Amino acid sequence: MANYFKKWKKKKLFDKITDILFVLLIISFLIPGPRKSILTFVNRVKAMVIQPDSKKHNYGTLNTADFQNWFLKDLNGQTHSFAEFQGKVIYINFWATWCGPCLGEMPEIQKLYDKYKDNDKIRFILATSDHKSTVQQFLDKHKEYTFPIYIMQNSAPSIIETQTLPTSYLIDKKGNIVLLHKGAANWSGDKMEKIVNSLL
Repeated sequence: MANYFKKWKKKKLFDKITDILFVLLIISFLIPGPRKSILTFVNRVKAMVIQPDSKKHNYGTLNTADFQNWFLKDLNGQTHSFAEFQGKVIYINFWATWCGPCLGEMPEIQKLYDKYKDNDKIRFILATSDHKSTVQQFLDKHKEYTFPIYIMQNSAPSIIETQTLPTSYLIDKKGNIVLLHKGAANWSGDKMEKIVNSLL
């Protein structure tokens, strides 16, 4: 055991963090009560470390029908067509109130939103299938989150539809999907800011 700790002390910081996260993950499966809190914490740490992939990929392009046929309702009860966002840079995050990884990355999404909320060339869509009352209860507990949240009224366009939460997309002004990331990430990091600025 003593040898193990000696070896562990020599590990790099990133490797130590990974080890700690792994132990917390194991504990979360053994103790069901605090599972959500532990998973949120684990993914909060991941979101502080992992930045989204900035490599260029061809994820496809949304067409006019994709924009016209998706409807979202804001928390004031107003229905919006996705077409309202066409021609803008769009950051979309699919999430749920029960999703630990989603909650873990939310502080980073808020930081990204704070950087660009006054820029008319970019729009933020945090889309969920949760009931409005569930989302409102969540926001009542987390007043620090001010980004726009929308309740999906129908399925997202097939090109961005996902079964994985959280999943985030960054779409340029022409409808090209320039970034796709599944899982928690550091959305307020330098890489993301550089990508967004290049699209604006």
